[in-house]
Amino acid sequence: MYGFNHRHHESIKKMKSIVDSGELGKILWMRGATAKKWMSHFSKHGGRPKTCRWRYLAGSGNSHVGSISALRRGLDEVSAFISNHFWKIDGIEDNVFAIYRSSETGISASLHSTMTQWRYLFSLEVFLEGGALILNGLKTSSGAYGDEILSIKRNPSHLMDGRFEEEETLTYKVDSSWESEVLHFFNAIEKKGKIIFGSSQDASCLMNLIDQTYDRKC
Repeated sequence: MYGFNHRHHESIKKMKSIVDSGELGKILWMRGATAKKWMSHFSKHGGRPKTCRWRYLAGSGNSHVGSISALRRGLDEVSAFISNHFWKIDGIEDNVFAIYRSSETGISASLHSTMTQWRYLFSLEVFLEGGALILNGLKTSSGAYGDEILSIKRNPSHLMDGRFEEEETLTYKVDSSWESEVLHFFNAIEKKGKIIFGSSQDASCLMNLIDQTYDRKC
């Protein structure tokens, strides 16, 4: 089991449950954005970057956003722009603009991860045939990402014309992701429970996606 605690945030689990239920129809597209301020411990260590590139991917958040997007497996077409205009540290980019697409379903996803927005940011949007799921902010121990607010926009089943007739807003004030992840792990050991979030297959899917992002950069 691998540590993707963002998948255990209640807002993310709510989004996934709605998508899986089919309540809002099929996914049309997804968009994620993450930003992190530069931190001294992300600097050089012994003359080399301290953290490997999958952790960075322009700000150490994109691997988490990518892991969430990778829940919708099959994003096999990749194009990316990666820049290093500001920090200029070899092997560490300061911005990633990536586009992913599934050749099978036609679902597209875009990710922007940056270390030059000068503020913390977490945003994940999923637009579907019958509505949208929009997450802004993420509850963490630091509080740096602001309030974790999920907006659920619904169209009545007879409309499907892009008008949101119903909207629900949920605010998550407690970060239970770490506890959820640990309990999930022990349940798999003690009760032979299935790994639903963060399996080795999930990790492999994510790492392949990240490798393709670097390999197919423009």
